[in-house]
Amino acid sequence: MTDILNSMIASGFPEMRALVCLIVLLVSLIGAVLVSLFLRPVCVPVLWRFIDLLFGRVGDKLNRAGRRAPDLFFRGFVLLIAALFVVVAFIGCLPYVLSFFGIDASTFYFAEGVILLALVSAPGMMMSLLQLYKTIQGGRAGEGVYLSFSRGALANVAGADDYAIARLALGVSVRRFNDALMAPLFWYCIFGLEGAILFAAFSAMNWRFGERGFDNAFGMGAYAGALVMGYVPMFLSAVLLWFAALFTPRAAKGFVRSYKAAFCQGGYALDVMAHALGVVLGGAYMGADGRKVKGPWAGDESSSAKVELSQLRRGAYMLGVAHLLLILGFCGAYLFFA
Repeated sequence: MTDILNSMIASGFPEMRALVCLIVLLVSLIGAVLVSLFLRPVCVPVLWRFIDLLFGRVGDKLNRAGRRAPDLFFRGFVLLIAALFVVVAFIGCLPYVLSFFGIDASTFYFAEGVILLALVSAPGMMMSLLQLYKTIQGGRAGEGVYLSFSRGALANVAGADDYAIARLALGVSVRRFNDALMAPLFWYCIFGLEGAILFAAFSAMNWRFGERGFDNAFGMGAYAGALVMGYVPMFLSAVLLWFAALFTPRAAKGFVRSYKAAFCQGGYALDVMAHALGVVLGGAYMGADGRKVKGPWAGDESSSAKVELSQLRRGAYMLGVAHLLLILGFCGAYLFFA
């Protein structure tokens, strides 16, 4: 492993990491487009599913209604430590696993790219947004595409109308752009694969148990960790969405003067999206456990909460442009450092 690290340092970290991020972006985007032609795209990262498989049911049993907040916080914190222990153990064993499979310096970054793909799902969520637009436009019942957003947001959409589902879809798409694309790549560029995996662990536990923010004692620890590591990437996501809506003056208002949306809703990025589309996003929705998830409204108070088809299409277009801007950014970073 010393030879691998020495070779990596000699080859230069910045340009190689920028290249890995660029390839991961292209592969995930092209893969989401191809998969959406036949199936429902992946809307939740693979690592999130793995952590949910290990700790989801245990957490549901520990997070019982009626218990006091300190008790729930302690239980949630212990479960978070257990999840982080598994992730740190995986990170510690990773060099030995790669060496066992004969991964040398020439293929080390390829292996990192494959693992990084397991932390990304924003392109799939964007394609699901387009599928939702086509479903509503055609007047068809879209249980399949509705299920994608229901699982992606851990929300119960039974009985919800198209406006509520479209509003939820835009909100969860913005959140996945941040915590399932921007943030993992951001921490990978700074601290390598270890940083990306650590953030993904916090983000997965926050997705599973911290959807109510600091109002949920059980998921408070996971939410705090995701907030600390995800705040700067959330700001960068808002910048990209603002550039994607550069010709929409309302977007500047959402970026500069409006800070209504909480981090668990998408933060600044959701504010920019709401003002750019001229709608109100966020608000309350029904969680998968049947309990109401409260949240502030993002957007201009004079705007409507009814998301029209044209606004849904423009939202998907904004996310697509933001993906392209991110690709161009990593292209520029690679050329600059190289």
